[in-house]
Amino acid sequence: MSTPMRILAVDDSRTILTLMQQMTLRSTDFEILVADDPREALQRSHQESIDLLIVDYMMPRMDGITLMQRFKENPCHEHVPVLMITASDDVEVRHRALQSGANDFLTKPLDMLEFTTRVRNMLDLRKYQKALEENIELLRQSEERWQFAIDGSDDGVWDWNIETGEAFFSRRWKAMLGYGEEDIANHYTSWRELMHPEDLPLVLWEIQQHLQGKEPVFLVEMRLRSKDGSYKWILTRGKVVERTSDGEPRRAVGTNTDISKRKEMEDYLKDSSDRMRKILDVIDVLVFVVEMSDEGQLLFVNKNVRDLYGDIEGKSCWPYIRTGAEIEQELDDNILLSNQGSPSGENLQWETYDPERKRWHHRKERAIRWVDGSVVRMQVVSDITERKNSVDFLQRSERKYRELFDNMKSGVAIYEACDRGRDFIFKDVNKSAENILLASKEVLIGSHIREHFPGVTESGVLNMLQEAHRTQVSRHYPAIYYSDERISGYFEHFVYTLPTGEVVAIIDDVTEERLAEHELHLAAKVFDNSMDAIVITDENNRIVSVNEAFSEITGYSRDEVMGENPRILSSGLQDHTFYEEMWTSLQKSGQWKGELWNRRKSGEVYPQWASLSVASDNKGQITNYIAIFSDISERKAAEERIQYLAWHDPLTGLPNRALMQDRLERSLTLAQRNDEQLALLFVDLDRFKTINDTLGHHIGDLLLQEVSKRLLDCVRESDTVSRQGGDEFVIMLLNISGPEAAAKVAGKLIDAVAKPFIIDGNTLHTTPSIGISLYPKDGSDKQTLMKKADSAMYAAKDSGRNNYVFAGGEEGERLHHSNIEENS
Repeated sequence: MSTPMRILAVDDSRTILTLMQQMTLRSTDFEILVADDPREALQRSHQESIDLLIVDYMMPRMDGITLMQRFKENPCHEHVPVLMITASDDVEVRHRALQSGANDFLTKPLDMLEFTTRVRNMLDLRKYQKALEENIELLRQSEERWQFAIDGSDDGVWDWNIETGEAFFSRRWKAMLGYGEEDIANHYTSWRELMHPEDLPLVLWEIQQHLQGKEPVFLVEMRLRSKDGSYKWILTRGKVVERTSDGEPRRAVGTNTDISKRKEMEDYLKDSSDRMRKILDVIDVLVFVVEMSDEGQLLFVNKNVRDLYGDIEGKSCWPYIRTGAEIEQELDDNILLSNQGSPSGENLQWETYDPERKRWHHRKERAIRWVDGSVVRMQVVSDITERKNSVDFLQRSERKYRELFDNMKSGVAIYEACDRGRDFIFKDVNKSAENILLASKEVLIGSHIREHFPGVTESGVLNMLQEAHRTQVSRHYPAIYYSDERISGYFEHFVYTLPTGEVVAIIDDVTEERLAEHELHLAAKVFDNSMDAIVITDENNRIVSVNEAFSEITGYSRDEVMGENPRILSSGLQDHTFYEEMWTSLQKSGQWKGELWNRRKSGEVYPQWASLSVASDNKGQITNYIAIFSDISERKAAEERIQYLAWHDPLTGLPNRALMQDRLERSLTLAQRNDEQLALLFVDLDRFKTINDTLGHHIGDLLLQEVSKRLLDCVRESDTVSRQGGDEFVIMLLNISGPEAAAKVAGKLIDAVAKPFIIDGNTLHTTPSIGISLYPKDGSDKQTLMKKADSAMYAAKDSGRNNYVFAGGEEGERLHHSNIEENS
């Protein structure tokens, strides 16, 4: 049983208090506490929960108004009603009491009927107040839970009232753009003003497509302006969850996802191949990129190679790349490391002679990770014929020195040692050296090397000259980085000493070549460290490379998928037409973006957001397909939960009023087309309020859940049982044979609900009153049918409850009385 309500009565007259106790002696739903001392009354109010205060206006120790004000200082008693009692008929006294917070007034001597009636009215008021406070607290807790879920998600949530333009943006929605809670107004125009002007037409078109019912959702990528003025790429997904009776969209909800990093990665990977080709084409060397295989297929050659040998991409490399036995063994060791997934950073260098063309070449080779993620061999070949000839020439003939010297492609600087070989003075430079060193011959000759190049010590250049002067041994030095205020870059040196003691440095600027290598290394790091999965296939759609994120998301290791077609990931949920359209878009535009449902190695099906693009060679022929995708399982689950809550009653799980209206409208259209009948049953539980008020809302909620189960058991799967709110339910019966069928179901509902309910140890009894309207007999639109079913339900209540009544007509009356006779 529920706890009785408590009344605190305060009066300096013990007679009045005794009279109050006698007046309420037979009441079982409340108890009365009495006090003749206001201070004692205040002390008891701090110890007890009080639902009604009855206080005498005039008392010797403290007047009634002061006592009431001090009583309400306690937050627990802020809304407790107060009944003021006085022996005076003075209107000013009443006005002052009511103005100070009293809810009602009684004049002595007390009339028993009036007193008990006023007391019960005020206790009823308190019951409603407490019920309202409990509901407000439940709503606050529910709002806090959802706000916590929204704030904890990586996605921002928005809720748009299409009719008024008002919009809710979650804290995360604003934070991902750098805005605070008060920075953005709660209106649709706030979102629109943040949109990049170039994206606005497409976004508005996509939204209109969905609002007009042409698309199930609207899904679009756009740029939104952050608080710092920059733009971020955002993926917006939304759906209309409520429409008007005319089918016009009323409310839409959705999410925003920050995809800026993924967009940057897509652009980078898409551009990297073209950028690499352009960079390598302008380098004044021969560049070969070779597949790691016995055949040694040429994956790429730069413009200098094409000018020399023609279009040889796709052919074997061996007619064009020469190696010796020792070099080949070193290459084999290097390749072994590469095949283990760790490209060696070591450069292998050697010189070769082409007797057919009579040219000397300096060759450098290393294993690198190519732009498609695969490990390849890259050989860079420099024509050093002029340098070789120049060395020989300088050593043979001083007379021919100047002509060759001035026309060499490589820069040549001749130094004279000083300070016992610790410093050097420019003695001569050729024109190429002037261009490389950015200084004229007139300025350089006669000056110390440190005067024009202060970084020679830190870069190691000075040490090269000192070593050559000291050892008299010729030596090639790989590229080193030099930088000062005038000049910076990567330079290779070939240093030797003339018989005269002068030191010669042949200098080649290899900055562009080194930057190209850096670009390749950077592309490989992006590939390996991406949080999104990356899959690269060849032109036949066979997987050639995947990154670590791919294995983490799909469960497949790199070795398990190499050479396989990506269709091994397919879940089968999307049909052949879907993939045909995807490939058509990919072939026409070179890219495709959208949602895919794939299957992990474990068999689990999951959603992913994927971006596919095409990589082509300089002839426009497809060489690779690149796919970047991320797992969006958590985001999809959140969207489905939002969708479910928009259409279902949270207490019973039944369709709510909005979903019932939608289904009824669709069913009426279908019934009209197929010339069928349907029935609408309004069900209201009898005496539910009494159960709810006496046993509490918790018991009432459990009863509603059990009633929902019994209602579902009485209808077919094709029918709909919905909760409209409170203890009201609406049931729609499809494709019925006539009124008798509806009456039969109504009888089953009455029998099912009339059986006792055992809830938390309480045996509860309730019955339904049911009103029935029929289509097309009682109306052809949902408003008319619902109105008539509602009126019939009230007629069932008026005729004694626990029965059903049709919406007018003799046939309805006949069935109604027949059912009463059957149940009697």
